[in-house]
Amino acid sequence: MQQRISFGGSYSRIFIINIPDLNKREFTVLLTLVVLTLMLGIYTAPVLDAMHYSVSTLIYSFDFSIINGDAPKA
Repeated sequence: MQQRISFGGSYSRIFIINIPDLNKREFTVLLTLVVLTLMLGIYTAPVLDAMHYSVSTLIYSFDFSIINGDAPKA
């Protein structure tokens, strides 16, 4: 029932036309995105290694005295 309502199946009276299946171009784009998502989900080292230097720089340059409420040292 949900499929008929959402995608306008042949038994749906809400939609006048049916939504066609994916063509080859759409399938290729979808498959590429799915493969990249799975690869980055399983093997995250390239992304994490690329971000490591900038995140470390931000962490070490952050002034924690602002959070603690300490007065600046003279």
